[in-house]
Amino acid sequence: MPKYSIVVPLHNEQENVTDLYDRLKATMETNGETFELVLVDDGSADRTFHMLREIAAVDCGAFHSQFNFYTGMFGKCGQKRRTHVQ
Repeated sequence: MPKYSIVVPLHNEQENVTDLYDRLKATMETNGETFELVLVDDGSADRTFHMLREIAAVDCGAFHSQFNFYTGMFGKCGQKRRTHVQ
């Protein structure tokens, strides 16, 4: 189990998601601890979800999901991922 789980809610962020992922991953890799990135699409109308699927296909440490719920749901998503119940 990773030491850190970083949960990031995204909504219509197709122009930023790749750069965000690259920067988060690079930053976390410098600290030397295990981590996972949980990138959650909140019902985007653009290509955000598809881009997250592409990232997850290349990097098994990146998990993606799609929700269209209130912000409180993101904590639940991160907790489910952390305990490996999806």
